[in-house]
Amino acid sequence: MTRSLRLLIAAAALLPLAGCVPAAMPDLDGDGRVGRSDVDLALACVGFDPATTPACTVADTNHDGRIDGTDVLSLAPDYGKRVCNGSPSLCERRYDQVAHPTAHNAFSTWERFTLYFNQWDDMPAQLAHGIRGFMLDAWPYDADGNGTIEPGETFLCHADCSWARRPLDEGLAELRVFLDTHPGEVLTIIFESYITPAETAAAFDRSGLTPYALPHAPGTPWPTLGEMVESGRRLVVVTDNRPSPAPDWLVYVWSVAWETHFTNLYRSDFTCAPNRGRTSNELFILNHFLTRNSSVPGEAPVTNANPFLVERARQCWRESGHFPNFPTVDFATTGDVVEAARLLNADFGVTGGTPPPL
Repeated sequence: MTRSLRLLIAAAALLPLAGCVPAAMPDLDGDGRVGRSDVDLALACVGFDPATTPACTVADTNHDGRIDGTDVLSLAPDYGKRVCNGSPSLCERRYDQVAHPTAHNAFSTWERFTLYFNQWDDMPAQLAHGIRGFMLDAWPYDADGNGTIEPGETFLCHADCSWARRPLDEGLAELRVFLDTHPGEVLTIIFESYITPAETAAAFDRSGLTPYALPHAPGTPWPTLGEMVESGRRLVVVTDNRPSPAPDWLVYVWSVAWETHFTNLYRSDFTCAPNRGRTSNELFILNHFLTRNSSVPGEAPVTNANPFLVERARQCWRESGHFPNFPTVDFATTGDVVEAARLLNADFGVTGGTPPPL
């Protein structure tokens, strides 16, 4: 018996009451497996307040605001297993059978884009929070003012690049660093793109992200998350700019996905009616954010809350017969979009992919 397994057994003594082990995000250190390092981290954090000890936040596996033996013991069922996007069970599931919590205009933060912003926190903070899908707007812009768009003058902008912008390859590099250091994680980029496929590919090359991009032919089956992890191709990239010609990893989004409407002023406006893309496509983008000329940050704590978000996602699953792959929100670190995705993934596991009953 290994030391870590002995520690897990000993952790049972710390439980105040016997009961069910809670659902957990068991890969605490992000290395793609549940092992001794995860147990050691959880044990070291017992007794600490996750709200005031950032290094221990991941150890609060049941999200009850304290770290105790319940959190340590929750690692036991998955000890020794490979983990994909926080769960061993997701490794066996196809990419299109997984809910990926997604940030709308993920690059557009209060700090950088104060006029047109959709997120409080930058992409590294979103990744740390559990966001795995990123809507990005890519634009050309004559930054040096010489009248010519030169190589490298591609930016993440929202509506007006003259107001605020960020080099595209700089933003992509943040995703590459995360993939470098988290070998069990799968990410998605959904581009609203005003640049050419060649310009997109050049930015990917400069950022070092190209080796992670998954080649995919529309109409062919998606790999499982486990297969993506094994191959190293752990990034799906889709774009609304029909790419022809294009790298085999840059996929026209409306050949594989469909979406709900994104022009919602109030929560009462949310419906499950389809907008762009054929509903026969395999990926479902559930747009779940409010826009009144700009974003509506004051309502995000309610819009993004469980059960409101979860109930809408389940309703749209029932109405459309399609699993919501990308619950997409503004202010993604506010509210419960990561928890919503976890609950949807749990629903899928229970129902076998059929919509849950009322």
